Amino acid sequence: MSKEPWVLRPTLCLTGLSLLVSLAPCGLGMEITAQPTISALNGSSVRLSCTFNSCYKVENKQFSLNWTYQECENCSEELVQLEDEGTYNCYVMNPPDRHRGHARIFLKVITEVPPERDSTVAVIVGASVGGFLAVVILVLVIVKCVRRKKQQKLNTDDQKTEEEGKTDGEGNPEEGTK
Repeated sequence: MSKEPWVLRPTLCLTGLSLLVSLAPCGLGMEITAQPTISALNGSSVRLSCTFNSCYKVENKQFSLNWTYQECENCSEELVQLEDEGTYNCYVMNPPDRHRGHARIFLKVITEVPPERDSTVAVIVGASVGGFLAVVILVLVIVKCVRRKKQQKLNTDDQKTEEEGKTDGEGNPEEGTK
């Protein structure tokens, strides 16, 4: 097997099947669809699919489906060369539809499969940061509770002193508090 970049082998299978008759009003004309971009591994087979809907019955004598190939966006269209990366155009005519349907598929050939993304590191880092933040929040809540408890105790001690009566500094009750 050749190691040349940008060559697909064994072949591409181009289809214009899936000829569907829709219940859409005939004034809307033909609708044609295709996947806009397809990536294929060099040396693999890929199917380029072009489908259309028409409100008219398909007549084999008048129906036509054609494929063209463009190596690049500004290059001229050529007959299909199945071994190249580029733009594939699907054209459908189904008289009495007035307009020719057109769909464009860009085939990107890749020489190696992109590596799978390993999210293990991200999960470990996320869990570590999340755990650290949880501990920090817990410590802050505990510190706040301890401070509040101390403040309540100080407030309670002050209230007890007021309730027991004021003293003159030598432990004797002040006048007017008897």
